[in-house]
Amino acid sequence: MATFRVSALALHACLHAELILTIVRPFRTCHSVIELLPHTPIENMPERLERLKAARLKIAQLVLIDRVYLPIFDRLEKEIVTLERDEKLMERARELVRAVQSD
Repeated sequence: MATFRVSALALHACLHAELILTIVRPFRTCHSVIELLPHTPIENMPERLERLKAARLKIAQLVLIDRVYLPIFDRLEKEIVTLERDEKLMERARELVRAVQSD
């Protein structure tokens, strides 16, 4: 049991350091997690989505150790849902344009 506790604390310290360097520091000054990502063309939305999902996984690990990270996890969840919705809408728009162009 003590070994697990030490491992959990070590994991927490490692993830926390990575979190501070990559997510939390810029997160405090942004209105949206998406603002943290480089502004790229709409075609690169899948890459942005994958980065958010990777961040969500790291935060999920931290949430299991300390609930203080729960608001960040919630915000990432909402951003992912928004990006997935936007990606579906973009695909629908592409389909419509292709249909008109092929006529």
